[in-house]
Amino acid sequence: MDAICADFNKKNDAVNRQLDATTLSGSDSDRLIASSKPLRQAFGYAQAELDSIRRVPVPTGSESAVKALIDARDAQVAIGGQIIDAASDGDVDRYDDLTPEVQRAQERAEGAAQGFGLKNCGSGR
Repeated sequence: MDAICADFNKKNDAVNRQLDATTLSGSDSDRLIASSKPLRQAFGYAQAELDSIRRVPVPTGSESAVKALIDARDAQVAIGGQIIDAASDGDVDRYDDLTPEVQRAQERAEGAAQGFGLKNCGSGR
């Protein structure tokens, strides 16, 4: 499972570099619109990561820990989709409202991963 997250982290690092390059100039709304393409790419990677994690056999006795991780990642991906919609629309207020929500979901997912002993899934990257 940790290898799945390591692959996601590597891909996500590349997307973050793209985001850094697209958000240097323009109005807040224009920067959001420009960021929507790399955000959509990261969203696809996150969905693929979650699908892959769901296919990993769960060790006996670890069901609740893995469920907590999957539930938190589900929430993160769902909110991420809403963030992409806000970015595509250039809706700065909606984007700003959703950002803390996705951060909290990410923190829950990282905590669940770390509690399960996963380093890459709980790395905060």
